[in-house]
Amino acid sequence: MLEAIRKHSTGIVVKGLLGLLILSFGAWGIGDMLRGNISEEPVAKIGKVEITPESLTEGIKREMNRLSRILGTRIDRDQARALGIVKSTLNTRVNQTLYGLGAEDLGVTVSDAAVRREI
Repeated sequence: MLEAIRKHSTGIVVKGLLGLLILSFGAWGIGDMLRGNISEEPVAKIGKVEITPESLTEGIKREMNRLSRILGTRIDRDQARALGIVKSTLNTRVNQTLYGLGAEDLGVTVSDAAVRREI
């Protein structure tokens, strides 16, 4: 059977199909690299506020770096997912947005003087 495959794989048609397959996967991979793998759609929407994939990714990276410093070892994406960092970061972003919207609805503001005092 292997001999039959070897014999038929030397034809120009098979080489052409293989080349077409390689080119299509190459174009697909390059397209992903140019566009990036991040979707344009928000990962969450709270009222009029949208949490973008970029914002979530930034928060996840920040949390991964924080935990890496604490644990003394680098955390990769799979470990971050297993530890629930993705979900907790999204929950944190949603909660921050809800607090901000709630404060805005109540008219709660902080004066510039109060901010200067705290800094």
